[in-house]
Amino acid sequence: MNGYPAKFEKEGDGRYSVYFLGDGMDGCITYGDNIDDARKNAREALNAYIGYLYSAKMNIPIPSDISGDDIEYFSPDFRIEFAIILRKEREGKNLTQNDMAKKLGMLPSQYQRLENPNKTNPTLETMHKIEMALDKSVFLRF
Repeated sequence: MNGYPAKFEKEGDGRYSVYFLGDGMDGCITYGDNIDDARKNAREALNAYIGYLYSAKMNIPIPSDISGDDIEYFSPDFRIEFAIILRKEREGKNLTQNDMAKKLGMLPSQYQRLENPNKTNPTLETMHKIEMALDKSVFLRF
């Protein structure tokens, strides 16, 4: 997954405003007292925003490819990124969550937690099983 682009604007009082760019990212805005604070807050805002979209059953935006002098890219936390990629790959294979649960030998509720960015915590073994079920290397690259 590519990162989500964010535009940094230095305000008159020396603070920085941060606006995430791209379709569906209009509500992801934060600020910081300095550039380091703004970067830290941007990571937190991105994670919170994507977590909110997921819990509200809204589409999670695809990262945009926008560049510029004041643009920096941020990736969501591993757990959030894992859940997004897992759902995208499952849907790409036209599988339901129940189909994946059966392929993995787990209860549907256990599988649903894997696709929930607020609850997922996959082990390496689970990640390997998912790749075997999808017949595709998605997460583990050495």
